[in-house]
Parts: sequence; C-alpha cells; structure tokens
Amino acid sequence: MKLSGKAFDLGPLSVSWKAVLVAACVLAAHYLLFGLILEKRPVMRIFRNFVRGVSAGCRHFGNTMKFLLAEVCITLLGLTPLLFLLAPGYRYLAALAYPVWLLLVNPARMNAAAAMQECLEGGSIFSFRLVDFSRWRDQAVSGAKRAGLLLLWFLPLAGTAFYIWNYWMDIGQIDFFTWISNMKDAGGGDFKTGVINTALPLVVMLGSSLVILVAGIAFHSGARHALALGNPAMLRGHHGKLVLGWICSLLFMMPLWIAVLVLAIRLFSLLGKMSDMTAMMNQIKGLKSYILLTLGGGILLTLPLLPLRSLAIAAMVNRLKDNDQADQI
Repeated sequence: MKLSGKAFDLGPLSVSWKAVLVAACVLAAHYLLFGLILEKRPVMRIFRNFVRGVSAGCRHFGNTMKFLLAEVCITLLGLTPLLFLLAPGYRYLAALAYPVWLLLVNPARMNAAAAMQECLEGGSIFSFRLVDFSRWRDQAVSGAKRAGLLLLWFLPLAGTAFYIWNYWMDIGQIDFFTWISNMKDAGGGDFKTGVINTALPLVVMLGSSLVILVAGIAFHSGARHALALGNPAMLRGHHGKLVLGWICSLLFMMPLWIAVLVLAIRLFSLLGKMSDMTAMMNQIKGLKSYILLTLGGGILLTLPLLPLRSLAIAAMVNRLKDNDQADQI
C-alpha cells in the first residue's frame, strides 16, 4: 500500500490513502479538542491542583525521593525480562516482561496511587502502603483491563511501524546507488528534497499514531487514582480535563525536552551544512558522546520532577472526590 495510491472512489473523485490519513487525523484532533476538553462538567482547575500536588510533594521532599527510588526499582524489575533480547537463543523469553508488568508493576503502581492520595491528605508518600498487596487480585484485574484498553490506542502505532518496516525492507533489496537515484528522482534532481518528500508522509503517519497513543495514555491517566479512592466511576464526564491536565503536566519534564531540542537543533544544523550523506553520518557518529551526555543530563534533571508530575494528576482526581462529596451534601 502506497500513500499516493488510490484508497477508494467517491463519485467522480479518486481518494488516495494520504487523503484518508489526513482526514482521520483531523477527525481525531476535533474529537480531542471539542469532544473531550469542552465537556459538560469542566469542574477541575488544573493550575490550582498542580500547585496542591507540588506542595504536597515538597512538604517532605526526602520521602518523595525515597518514593521515586522505590518506583524506579519496581519499574526496572518489570523490565528485567527484556535483557533476554541480548541472548540470541533466548530472545523469546523477553515476552515475559508483559505478564510481569501486569502481575507486579501494575499493582505496585496502584499502591503508589494510594500513597499519593494519602500524601495529598497530609500523610506520607513513602509508607507501607507501597507494599500493601491485600487487594492484589482486584488490582491485577483492573490493571489488565486498562492494559487491554491501552492496546487499542496502540494499534495505530503498531500498524504504522509495520508499514514503515515493510517499506525499509523493500529499500533493503535495492543497492545504495539505485536508492540515491530514486531519492534524486523524488526530489526533482535534488537528493535532500527527495529524502524529505519520501520521509515526510512516513513522519506524518508516525507522529499521528504517536499522538493517538499519547491521547490514550492521558485519557486513562487518572484511572489508578480513582481506583485508589474507591470510586472508578468518578472520572465520567471529566476525561477531557484529565487529558488536558496530563498534557500540561509534561512541563515537569522540561529538562528532557530542552535536551532533545538542543540535539535536534544540532543535528538539523549538520544536515543543512553537509551535502555528502557519508560525511554527515561520520559527523553524527563523532557526536555520540555529546548525544549521550545531553540526553543523560536531561533525564537526570527530570527524574526528581516525576513524582511531582504524578502528584499533580493525583491532585486533580482527588479534587473530584471533594466535588462529589460536596454534591452529596
């Protein structure tokens, strides 16, 4: 399937797959903007809840950092089976990461949500609540349901990755000089223009599918906090504000975004100066240490902010509990 190929006929018009993709992206954007964010019950005040969450996390910053360390250890434990990818004869065992995540990491994340709710009520975020698995079965079942729903949001990205993989496999069957000639033909004789014209539709597809996945993650971001409060139904009618709040919470990861932006500017400057692809690749290889240090610095500066970001989302859901109680009174 080629993006420029015909998808179907609409009367006298011939609709291409590219037009179908653009229409799907536009519809998805309209749904997110007008169907979610502008809901009938826009009760939450995002900035006020963010301040409340950050204040709760900074109140006992030492316990918050202990909480972060515990969560990092649990996450790494869930990803441990992926190490089998380094052993050629046992790579299939890497699939164990999925059940380990469902049975261990998901319940632990729900315990973390309960600890965050206690922290917002004046308690400690680093407590025995993190290792309380008395409701493990309910937590595992709820986590499995949520993972299944997230898989539906992941399908567009999986389909896009499969399409791009097949595209690159087709490219791998031709020699380098033929590929260079094809790129020049696609760019009207200019190699860079040909690469951009060829890669742009793929980038649009990949970006759109990533946006859909991110929207799904944001849509379900408050589920574990609502479960910790014992009322999963409290999120109905409020998913739009949660999506918007989750997107705003990405500001807590600003050091990482700055590092990525610095690297992107550096790489694009190389692309603009180099006319020879081989020379450009050699320059990028020479920047390997710079790339690793920049990304590593961004990640290290972002890590202490992650619990505050989670507490900001937790505060939004906690405010819904207060609103429901006020409505009942």
